[in-house]
Amino acid sequence: MLVGESYDCGNSELMKLWTSARNLMQQYNNLDYSDKKEPLKILDEFYWAHGENIRKLRLLFC
Repeated sequence: MLVGESYDCGNSELMKLWTSARNLMQQYNNLDYSDKKEPLKILDEFYWAHGENIRKLRLLFC
């Protein structure tokens, strides 16, 4: 997938990752704007790396 090769988008491992990402996005998007800690916990799961001074301004999509 990352090297330009074809892949099975219905692969069970990819589907688990996709489902997990969708669930994390839903949790993130439903957080209260004033919550400062929970967004970072969710982003820790969603991204390999991110900054520390993150503000929730928009909905998360992928």
